[in-house]
Amino acid sequence: MKYKDAGCVECREEERLKKRIEWANTFVGKTYSYIKIVSYNGIDKNNQIIMLTECLNCGSMTTIPLARITNGQAKRCANCNINNLKRGHEISKIASVDGTNVLTIDGRRSVNKNSSTGATGISYSHKTGKYRAYINFKRKQYHLGSYEKKEDAVNARKEAEKNIYGNFINWYRNEYPERWEKLQKNINK
Repeated sequence: MKYKDAGCVECREEERLKKRIEWANTFVGKTYSYIKIVSYNGIDKNNQIIMLTECLNCGSMTTIPLARITNGQAKRCANCNINNLKRGHEISKIASVDGTNVLTIDGRRSVNKNSSTGATGISYSHKTGKYRAYINFKRKQYHLGSYEKKEDAVNARKEAEKNIYGNFINWYRNEYPERWEKLQKNINK
């Protein structure tokens, strides 16, 4: 009885849909990353609001669910994402030689967020109470020693990086100069 003045179910649903469309239209003209919302485009079979958008990166028009845009999942159009993925694959192919990727060893990467020691190539053994230094190269892991102090393990790792990675990068630069140039151009884009 409390809904007796609200009208029939169909009328209430129609009113609810009007409010959703009005709300969706408040986003028209707004920009999120490289996506500009152009207009409301309907509701899909999953009851998601779909918006017509323009990619500010390439200029293409596409439809994207409003929720994906506002929560940051959609930052570019699908074409830009595919092109970016292809570019990444090309760069990775160019950078890989003998099971080693030059981009992973050139010192630009940060420490893995899962590292319990806060240093790359250093692990702590609770069993022995020592820090173990290691380095990966050409799909193999090399043990650099166990140390009482973390600083000693970090120094051993840095020395190994200079010797192993430094020589490999120099060799790669001399052996594949055209690849090296291409990498430098693609990385700095």
